[in-house]
Amino acid sequence: MKELNDNTSQNKSILITLSPNNVITVNTTPLKSKYYSMSLNEIANHLFTIAKKQTGCRYLQKLISISKKEDLVNKSFYPKLYPIKLLELCNDLFGNYLVQKMIPYLNFDNLLSFTNLIIKNLEKLCLNLHGTRVVQIYINQIKNYNNLLNSFTNSLIPLMPKLINDLNGSFVLITYALEIPFPKNNIIYTFLNNNIIEICSNSYSCSAIQKCIDIGNQVQKESLLNNISNNSMYLILNQYGNYVIQFIIMKNNIAINDKILEGFLKNILFLAKQKYSSNVIEKCFDYCSENMKKKIIKKISDRKIIKDLLKDMYGNYVLQKILTIINDEKTKNYFFNVIGSEINNLNNYSFGKKLSKKLLYNFPDIKKYINNNKNKKNYKNSDDNINNINSINNNKNINILENNIKNPFFININNNISNNYCNLNNNMTPYYNSLFFLNQNITNNNNL
Repeated sequence: MKELNDNTSQNKSILITLSPNNVITVNTTPLKSKYYSMSLNEIANHLFTIAKKQTGCRYLQKLISISKKEDLVNKSFYPKLYPIKLLELCNDLFGNYLVQKMIPYLNFDNLLSFTNLIIKNLEKLCLNLHGTRVVQIYINQIKNYNNLLNSFTNSLIPLMPKLINDLNGSFVLITYALEIPFPKNNIIYTFLNNNIIEICSNSYSCSAIQKCIDIGNQVQKESLLNNISNNSMYLILNQYGNYVIQFIIMKNNIAINDKILEGFLKNILFLAKQKYSSNVIEKCFDYCSENMKKKIIKKISDRKIIKDLLKDMYGNYVLQKILTIINDEKTKNYFFNVIGSEINNLNNYSFGKKLSKKLLYNFPDIKKYINNNKNKKNYKNSDDNINNINSINNNKNINILENNIKNPFFININNNISNNYCNLNNNMTPYYNSLFFLNQNITNNNNL
């Protein structure tokens, strides 16, 4: 690797590529950039300006990679930026990448001064989209320096409640729990256990606690799982807490899952009809023990409860899930019988048509309970529709007739019709008499 000196005019880059045939090719074509023509002194004098530009920042990172890293970072770059410009670069869109690149090559003295800068501006850095990345790289760098780590930890502790509820700040705590070895990272888990309900009830912190469960050791993990399961009755009804409960259930710890479900069992009907808790109840059926499944089915097998769940916009999903886990044919037929007796009434609900189609598709055995009733209902609806149409038409004709009667033109026509009708009746009287005698003669002949 070539060293970078002050009069360098190296405007060639070494680009190594791997072809589809696994052949390595080296490209030394000069890159088109104005920074390649600058000397190291010129770069150092304009370091801050160059670092805030995308191409400039990339070039500076490349210089660190191909040079004597420690000398370039500690003697040329760091002194030119510390402290004000360095802090500004930490929160800069492009500059933060240069700071991240420099941190692993800082000597102890520069790392100590950088620690003081971080501690004084910790909250501002942690809550910033770009600054949080710098702090995370810094945490990984100081994990083997006890004095620096202790100073940073003491500054971090009072900020934890604010950081855990922030999208960027929460990643600093997660990184601390991941990078700092046990038992030093226990400060994160102690904080989580002491504020479990508040943390699980926030959109960002509920995600952070799930990550901490994954990265913790067995003792830390068990303490969080037990603490959350003890507060599951509150969290299951929470907009964000229910996701934490589902996350724990999916860990497939039968003992924890049965403990959670045992607490839900007394209020299963209420929870099955709530927006958030109904999702958790469904998830429980996939991971709980067979013994617990039987307890739940027995609790819900009352006819009134089945009908109540069927007609509820959230409860019907729980009922559908139950139908998929019932193994006993007798019990399943009992559920189908109750559902079949009510399925025709589902059209009265906004979700009813979609639900009935879904039930018939997933559970074809229900069809035998509803076919006859469904046809009768359709005929009844058709008759009702015809009667309604006739009634509407009659009322419409009556209204038109009443309006027309008052019109002089129609009065004359009606009088003419009445006179002609009377004349017609008079002319038809002989015909009716003849017809009467003819019928009488036919009757006498038949009697003979």
